[in-house]
Amino acid sequence: MSIKRKYEDVSGSNWQEAIAKEWTARHGETLESKYEERFKYPLIARAFSTEEVTAMVSVVLSGQLTMSKHVRQFEEDFAKWTGAPYAVMVNSGSSANLLAMAVATNPARGNRQVKKGTECLIPAVCWSTSLWPVIQMGLIPVFVDVDPTTLNIDAADMQRKITSNTSSIVLVHVLGNTANMDDVMSIVKAQNLMMLEDTCETLGGDYKGKILGTFGDFGSYSFYYSHHITTGEGGMVVCNNKEDYDLLKCLRAHGWSRELPNKAALEAKYPKLDHRFLFVNVGYNLRPMEVSGAMGVLQLKRLGDMNRIRNENHDLIQDAIQKDPNYQDQFDWVQLPNDGYKPAWFGFSALVSKRFAHQTTDFLTYLTEKGVENRPIISGNFANQPGLKLWEIDVKPEDYPGAEQIGKRGFFFGIHVVLLTEDQIKYLVETVNGFAWNPKEVILVTGGSGLVGKALQEFSVAQNKESEEWVFLNSKDGDLRDVDQTRAIYRKYRPTHVIHLAVLLMDGAQMAKSKVELWEYNNRMNENVLKVSREFGVQKLLSCLSSFAYPLELPQVADEDAMHQGLPHGNIETYAFAKRMLDVLSRSYREQYGCNFVTCLPTNIFGPNGGFRASGPVIEGVITRALKSASSGEALQLFGTGAPKRQFLYSKDCAALMYWALRNYNDPNTINFVGDEVSIGDCVKQVIANLEYKGKTTTDTSRPDGPLTRTLCGAKLAKLYPDFQKTPFEKALKETTEWYSKNFKA
Repeated sequence: MSIKRKYEDVSGSNWQEAIAKEWTARHGETLESKYEERFKYPLIARAFSTEEVTAMVSVVLSGQLTMSKHVRQFEEDFAKWTGAPYAVMVNSGSSANLLAMAVATNPARGNRQVKKGTECLIPAVCWSTSLWPVIQMGLIPVFVDVDPTTLNIDAADMQRKITSNTSSIVLVHVLGNTANMDDVMSIVKAQNLMMLEDTCETLGGDYKGKILGTFGDFGSYSFYYSHHITTGEGGMVVCNNKEDYDLLKCLRAHGWSRELPNKAALEAKYPKLDHRFLFVNVGYNLRPMEVSGAMGVLQLKRLGDMNRIRNENHDLIQDAIQKDPNYQDQFDWVQLPNDGYKPAWFGFSALVSKRFAHQTTDFLTYLTEKGVENRPIISGNFANQPGLKLWEIDVKPEDYPGAEQIGKRGFFFGIHVVLLTEDQIKYLVETVNGFAWNPKEVILVTGGSGLVGKALQEFSVAQNKESEEWVFLNSKDGDLRDVDQTRAIYRKYRPTHVIHLAVLLMDGAQMAKSKVELWEYNNRMNENVLKVSREFGVQKLLSCLSSFAYPLELPQVADEDAMHQGLPHGNIETYAFAKRMLDVLSRSYREQYGCNFVTCLPTNIFGPNGGFRASGPVIEGVITRALKSASSGEALQLFGTGAPKRQFLYSKDCAALMYWALRNYNDPNTINFVGDEVSIGDCVKQVIANLEYKGKTTTDTSRPDGPLTRTLCGAKLAKLYPDFQKTPFEKALKETTEWYSKNFKA
């Protein structure tokens, strides 16, 4: 038989049947993966069948391998499916990002060009080729933290990262989810940012009726083997205007003039050049193969069904894990940004909860050993990646706490494009919940950057308990006066225990002038912390009161019952009553909801890590004034006779007592943490001696001393914790003055 005859046989009506038969013989009729037999539950299932295979073979048999009519058809279909005006196919999703950024920064865009040297925002959880085109196009990448509850960009941090030099953003939609696009787009529009949406993992995600990837100037998509649809390798860029569309096609193919609408005019302008090889811009060769276009046309028709099945599998898995009697709340589930988003889940993603975070690596190793293929969530925190150092991008991973949580605790496994069987789901549930989970407690400290917060940090380090993880909040973590921000903090850290130290406190004179602010600030914060602690099932909440809460007129020795039995000093009454109400509210939560909320009341706290306020608390104020006098040569100003006595509690002792109370104190009424009772005059003498102050002192005895004593009773603590040993006052004061001397700057 001649060669010609053989070809005719293959191209006849029976070759499709032969290809389909051979494919089925090799791979089976189902879409289950046959390529990863070592995994009982592989990451992906095959998403294409004999229809795509025969279509691709048909292209090969036609001899037209480079892009042609099938690619153009796929581009047209894709634009229509997404609702984008224009679509340009390339050879990968990474190339789609590169091409879009190359066009965005191209001078041919005129006044719409993104200028080199300007800043481009990008979430800290991203793929490498989401980032590298930013650098390759001469822009300055600025990482933005992500919300670990959605895996996507944190709009609040995005707003904080805006500067006068911010020009653009690469918005990465992660693993089928997205951020709150209302918040994101309000910032993008207000700042007039060029936006590229990297939608390679979220094809089909729908935000309030609009497909992700069509919100910005450009949207990129990937058709890699494991993605929502596949062309083997392949990608797409969508855009909104004809000028960008023409430029995308030009740069995709070498910077050629071939696909430009003004091709004839360009040829006339350069008559001496061969019109077939007229290059008018920079360019690449990012063109796809014609077989990829043919496969894409068919895959796109199945996208809706495949996404529906993916989403259904996702929900079936999560529901089954949660309902299993062996489930221990070991996962933080990924949340949708709001009710307006319809997901296109890429995989089943979750974070190991904070209580079990120390077991994440062992758990993922266990999954692999059990045949459940798994992956980290994209790159984790990209600030950890070594490639950044080559480009002298100096970022600290700890500056992106949300991304760090995802990197340390996040994972995903497959959800497939065919409905999972009961046996598959049962195996997943038994495997996931069958791991030997050993919970760790998460202790969240509000006001973690203050005097006592710093002492608790040192205490927790010294304890070095593997069963505990401590989280110390400061104002950058969120505003506790806002209940939604408070909930966001709790969602991020999932505390099992809380020590509530955060407070608005001022110098005495300022407190008298800011009574409303003191009341509103502290009450709103206290109400939110207690409310959200109940909502999140916090096992124990210890709140810190103040000796200011006690009445102005006290018995000779006041026990805890005296706190609510008289009026506080008028100048500080709103602050004092806010602390009293914190005590009342804690007891009310215990009575109404059964919450284990308790309070403690330390006396005058001093120690290292305080502020340098001359008008601050007694010891801090004296030390600061003495250091400033020694530096300036001016006399050290003292006030009053020094006769009054006060109870001074070392911050390190306070930290130890708070930890004891968190573990052991469950009384509905508060407990006093009292320090050594020392006269103010003796304190001043010891401070001067410790600092070796040799300068002059002046004393203004016209200033009122206040009460000679305000002695709080420590009998309750002594009875419940008889073994507690306080740091000797002289030693504590010496350590304090040494820290202030070392850290004082004139």
